[in-house]
Amino acid sequence: EKDFCPVDRLRLQLHQCRPSSLLVRNLLDKLNVMCPHYAECQQQMQRCELQPHLHNRCPVFRRLREEAE
Repeated sequence: EKDFCPVDRLRLQLHQCRPSSLLVRNLLDKLNVMCPHYAECQQQMQRCELQPHLHNRCPVFRRLREEAE
């Protein structure tokens, strides 16, 4: 289901994709999201803070990264 365009439901090819506009990214960045490790971390934040959260503050992500090394 994730390989289809949400507008016309045609199959997507990676070479057809392009980054979204700055306006769209800025709007999306204001959305509140949960940490992908919410079962253990339980943090909610704006989307623009998700990557810094994962790399600097999320204890679950930190533990998984250390286990992988």
